[in-house]
Amino acid sequence: MSAYFILTLDTEGPYIEIDSPAFIDMEEEFTITINSEETLKAAYIHELYLIDSLGTRFDLSYSINTHSLVSTLSLNSLGASLGFITIYALVYDEVLNPSNEAYKNISTEVPIIKNVISLDGELVKGKALKAAIEKEKALMSEIKKIINLQGRIGGE
Repeated sequence: MSAYFILTLDTEGPYIEIDSPAFIDMEEEFTITINSEETLKAAYIHELYLIDSLGTRFDLSYSINTHSLVSTLSLNSLGASLGFITIYALVYDEVLNPSNEAYKNISTEVPIIKNVISLDGELVKGKALKAAIEKEKALMSEIKKIINLQGRIGGE
């Protein structure tokens, strides 16, 4: 009688994704979540950082859950510069296999977008107002014609 066993080794790192807003206001707090398909190694140093448009690296503090890292921050309090910012993450599973290095680009250009939307809204309102005034002028012209016509009919 022979005995044997099959040994399977976990050599694959976890697949991760970064969940964060695409546009950030420098003043407001926001949350970055790194989601993993595998359980993350607790009490281990994972990498979560961002690099601003000037190339400055900011290491982020985070809390670790079973399958995620969570960091809440304000770019202004970090001292990050305006423009495009890239978030980077690298985590380790329970047997210390590293994940893929994930990254996500975000932007601080929200006020420009808000201004464009606001300006576009104002233009639409202006066009609607102009159309309403033109309609009112046409209606007044028709009313004057009717009054003139009634005056002629009543005067005869």
